[in-house]
Amino acid sequence: MASETAQWLCVQRQQQQEPQQQQRQQQQQQQQRQQQQEEKQQREQQEERKQQRERVQLQRQQQQQHEKQQREMEQQKKKQQQQSEQQQRQQQQGVRQQKANELEGKEQQEKQRRSSKRRDEQQQQQQQQQQQQQQQQQ
Repeated sequence: MASETAQWLCVQRQQQQEPQQQQRQQQQQQQQRQQQQEEKQQREQQEERKQQRERVQLQRQQQQQHEKQQREMEQQKKKQQQQSEQQQRQQQQGVRQQKANELEGKEQQEKQRRSSKRRDEQQQQQQQQQQQQQQQQQ
C-alpha cells in the first residue's frame, strides 16, 4: 500500500514537472528565436549602414571628381584667355610698330627731301654767285 502511494506520488510529481519542463523548453526556444531575430536585425542594420557609408563615399568621390573637372576646365579657359590676350597684345604691338616704322620712314623721306632741296638751292646759289663773279671779271 505504501509503495503504491509512493508510486502514485512519483507519477503525480512527474506529471506536474512535465508541463513545467515543456514550458521551460518553450521559453528557451522562444528566447532563442528572439535572439536569432535580434541578431538578424543587427546584421541587416550593419549591412544597411555599410551600404549607406559606401553610397556616401561614392557620392563624395563623384563630387570631388566633378569639382576637379570644373577646376581643370576653369584653368583651361583662363589659359586660353591669357593666350588670346597675349596674341592681341602682340598684334597691337606689331600694328603700332608698323605704324611707327611707316611714320619714321615718312619722316626720313621728308628729311631727305628737305636736305636735297637745300642742297639744290645751295648749288643754285653757288652757281649764280659763280656766274656773277665771272660776269664781273669780264
